[in-house]
Amino acid sequence: MQRRKFINRTALGTAAMVGFPSIVPAHVLCKDAPSNKINIGQIGCGRIALVHDLPDTLRFDDARIMAVCDLDSIRVDKAKAFVDKAYQEKTGKTKYMDTKTYGDYREMLLNKDIDAVMISTRSLAFTTRHGGRLGRKGYLPSKTDFING
Repeated sequence: MQRRKFINRTALGTAAMVGFPSIVPAHVLCKDAPSNKINIGQIGCGRIALVHDLPDTLRFDDARIMAVCDLDSIRVDKAKAFVDKAYQEKTGKTKYMDTKTYGDYREMLLNKDIDAVMISTRSLAFTTRHGGRLGRKGYLPSKTDFING
């Protein structure tokens, strides 16, 4: 092969590789893969969570609420139904994912799939202590908004 042909083919190949990602849709290159999302667990499923925290988080495509936790099983069921319905409307799929439910936040924090937690409880001290110790990021609806776990 002549040197000139080799350089031309190499240049064409490089141009094709550089231009390829801009031509192919993002979903083909797994840009929307579940591993590219932040998996969030919600601790506390009362009024603040249902009116503010969950709806605000559901607006973002990079975040996925995958677990809800509360001592009150009725609140857990309401939050699960809220999250599942929101994802059904967002994706158009009747069974997008099944939100996990927990009655004890410590059990939820042991789930290795959860990357971060949102804490919507009155007593923040015990949950922030455990969340930070297990290496989770967290959001608190107060002046200290972020736990760096």
